[in-house]
Amino acid sequence: MPIYDPIEQRMAVRVVYDGIAFAGKTTNLRQLCMLFAAQKSCELVTPADVRGRTLYFDWMQITAGVVCGFPLLCQVLSVPGQAALANRRRHLLSTADVVVYVCDGREPALAAARRGLALYDDIARAAGRTIPLVIQANKQDRPGALDGAATIRALGRETAPVVEAIASDGVGVVDTFVTAIRAVVHAIQAQSERDLRVDVRRAETAAEVLARLAREQIDPEWAAEMLLEEAQAAFDLEQVRSCLANDETLRIASAAAADEIARAAVTGAGPSRADSGTAETPDSPTLPSHEVPTGFIWPAHTGRKIVRSLGLSPDLRAAFDGDGVVTFVAAGRVVRTSTRASFADGESARQALVKSARACTQLDRLLVPETVLVAQQGDDGACSIWTVRPDLPSIERLLGGGHLEPALLDAYGVAAVEALRTSLRHGFSIELGPASFGVQHGMLRYVGELWLEPPTAERFSRCVLDAVEALSRAGADVAAFLEAFERELQRRLTVDEREHVVGDRLHAILARAIGAR
Repeated sequence: MPIYDPIEQRMAVRVVYDGIAFAGKTTNLRQLCMLFAAQKSCELVTPADVRGRTLYFDWMQITAGVVCGFPLLCQVLSVPGQAALANRRRHLLSTADVVVYVCDGREPALAAARRGLALYDDIARAAGRTIPLVIQANKQDRPGALDGAATIRALGRETAPVVEAIASDGVGVVDTFVTAIRAVVHAIQAQSERDLRVDVRRAETAAEVLARLAREQIDPEWAAEMLLEEAQAAFDLEQVRSCLANDETLRIASAAAADEIARAAVTGAGPSRADSGTAETPDSPTLPSHEVPTGFIWPAHTGRKIVRSLGLSPDLRAAFDGDGVVTFVAAGRVVRTSTRASFADGESARQALVKSARACTQLDRLLVPETVLVAQQGDDGACSIWTVRPDLPSIERLLGGGHLEPALLDAYGVAAVEALRTSLRHGFSIELGPASFGVQHGMLRYVGELWLEPPTAERFSRCVLDAVEALSRAGADVAAFLEAFERELQRRLTVDEREHVVGDRLHAILARAIGAR
C-alpha cells in the first residue's frame, strides 16, 4: 500500500512494469522519461544491463496528481524479465501498488506472457490483497499482433484494463501510465472509505532498492542458461561478420543499408522517400475517424472518444483551399489538415504522427488540452494527418475585435519566446504570428503549425517580423509585445540559443520596430 513521505510531504505509490524479457518494459520508461520531462524529480536510473537486458531495475520518479488531498509521488520501476532473476522480480512486484504488465501482442509471445502472470497471482495471494493490474498490448505495429481485446482474452484477464501500444514510437505509453495511476488512485480512495492506514516514513531511494536486490540470490541453473544464450548470440554475430568478410555482394548490400539507416536517423525521413514520401495530394482528403488502427491516433486513450464526438457525417466532403489547407469547426473543435501533412501510404503517415505527437508533448503548457492527431487513410492508400483541438479565440481574432489589452500583449511576448525555446531545444519549427496563439481560461496556448524541420535563424526572423507587422496593422500596442519578447529572450534562452536565433536580421527587425514606437 502507499506511504506518506513526511520529507517530500507527498503520498508515494509504486508503479511496477512487469513482463517477460524484451516485452518493452524499459522502452516504456525511456519514453516516459522524455514525455514527462517537466514532472520528473529524477533521471532514469538503470544500475546495470547486458545487451539491453535489465539486471536489477529501471527507476524514475514522476510527480503527478492528487489523492485524498495529498500530492502524489509515483516511483516507476521495471523488473528484470529473465527467469534467472526471478527473485529480484518477485521482490519488486511485492512492493507494487499497481502492476503494468507489458506483453508482446503477437500470439507466439502470449503463451510466455500468460505463464509470466503466474508470479503476479502468487504475490497477490501471499499479500492477501488485490494489486491493481493494467495490461499493455505492445508491439501493435508487428505483423500478427492481436488487438487489446484479443490480448486480454488470450491472457485470461478479461476484467483488466488494456491499452494498445507501440512503445518504441511512444504510442500508448502515456495512456498506459495514466490508466495505471487512475487504477491505484481508485484503489486508495475505495480503501479510504473503509479504513485506510498509511505508513508514515521516508520513501525508498533507488540506491536502497539496489542494495536490497543485490542480496537476492540468482538461480545458478538459470544463470548458466542465460550465459549460454549470450555466448550463442556472440557466436551468431561472429558468423555474420565472417560471411560479410567473405562475400562482396553481402558487404555492399550491408553498407548500403547502413547508409540508409544513418540518413533516416539524421533527416527523420522514412526508409525511402520514393516509396513512402509525401503523396500527390487528392482534392478531398478522407475525414478523420475514431476507427483508425492503433498507432494512427494520439492520444489513444481519449482521442477516439473526442473524434467520435465530432459526429462527422460519412457524406461530408472537405476540399483543400488555395493554400493547401482544410479547416472546419465541428462540435466546438477545429479540424485541420494540409497538403504538407499528406503522405503516400499509411506507414509514412504513422511515423510522422509519432514525431508530431512527441513535438506536441514537448510544447508542455503551451499545448492545447484535448489536442488529437489522426492519421486517416483514404481508399487510394494515401494518408493525411488531421489535427483536432478545441476552438480557441486567437490573438489575431481578438485583434480584429479590438479586445487586446497590454497585459495580453505582454503574455503574447512571453509565450512566443517559450515556443521559440521549445522549438530550438527539440528541433522542430513553429510560427509566432498572432494567429498561432489562442486564449483558454486566461492562458495562452499554441494553435499554430508544428513543422518537423530544423529551426533556422532566418525562419525565426521572418516569424517575428510577421508578428510585429500584424500587430502594427491592427493598431495594437507593439511596444508591450516587444518589451516582453526582448525581456524573455534574455531570461529564458541560453547565450548559445540567443546567438542561434538573434541574428543580424532579427536585430534589424527589433531595432526598426523599437524606433517606430
